[in-house]
Amino acid sequence: MRTALALAVANPHIAVTFLPLACTGATIEDGLLNKQNARDCPPASSDVRCRGSVPPQLAQLKALLANAARVAPSRKLDLMLLSIGANDIDFSGLVADIMVEGKVERTIFRRAGVIGTVADSRTALMRNLPAQFARLRDNLKSSVDGDLSRVVFVSYANPALASGGTCGGGRDGFDIHPAFAIDGARLQAASDFVENEFLPQLAGLATCTGGALCRDPATERMTLVDAHQPQFA
Repeated sequence: MRTALALAVANPHIAVTFLPLACTGATIEDGLLNKQNARDCPPASSDVRCRGSVPPQLAQLKALLANAARVAPSRKLDLMLLSIGANDIDFSGLVADIMVEGKVERTIFRRAGVIGTVADSRTALMRNLPAQFARLRDNLKSSVDGDLSRVVFVSYANPALASGGTCGGGRDGFDIHPAFAIDGARLQAASDFVENEFLPQLAGLATCTGGALCRDPATERMTLVDAHQPQFA
């Protein structure tokens, strides 16, 4: 939204149309390319019936572009802002592993698949994400006339950093429930993984470097945005 506003202010002679399609919890397979289970539904007593799932974001985009072309054939998609990958490696599972300290809660959450590990995320990053990203790249081409440089890939930032290093452990800010506390060692391990493995791998996938599966890097290289990352320190 801020990017769209900045473009509109900088270019007052043109009309800027912003199509927000992002959905919390989305992955490449479930959210972008295929439908995604809805996480928020009206109460059962509501007159509004929950659909249960959200259409694929790319399907929504193509439908919107088709409607726009019927009204104004010359209008096309100029830029696509994209952030994806964290849910694909179960980032929320890493967060749960760091902040759930109660033994009973950890046992229940682990059995339910809520708690993950760095090892699990590393496996998903190395084994699954490259192929998923290649499939995503193929599906994006039709929306940007085959030029993926028009896809602005906005990378994530490391939320665990503090001035001089990684945040320490403790219960500050997490004392809402006795089972919550930040484990410093697990936080350090997750932060190292994000900083040294996940973010570099993600940048490589977006820019067709580091062994990424790209048939034609000249047309399949996205525009990477990561200059905001150092500010999180």
